[in-house]
Amino acid sequence: MTTKRGDGKWLSVRRSIPDGRTILCRVDRATLTPRQYEMRDPQGALRLRLSLGHYQLVNGTPWPTTLNARSRDGRIDIHLKDVELNQDLPPNAFKPPRRAEKYE
Repeated sequence: MTTKRGDGKWLSVRRSIPDGRTILCRVDRATLTPRQYEMRDPQGALRLRLSLGHYQLVNGTPWPTTLNARSRDGRIDIHLKDVELNQDLPPNAFKPPRRAEKYE
């Protein structure tokens, strides 16, 4: 893993995966929040870019509420609101409904 200082605003963290792909994470130095991930193939071509933004504090944890994933195959934009992290589950959260049938 390699960490490189950016222009003063960014830190860049790069990691090579054994299959030859490379992951790059750009971190906002002031808030230490990841803002962008890139995955490149062994030839260096960009395969995927994930941008994270509009961070909010959720139970004291900075959490992105906008996620944008782009590749040459398409794009996914996710906008979250009313985010809850690590909330207690109700007692019957994993109890199947009465009419559920068990398959083996």
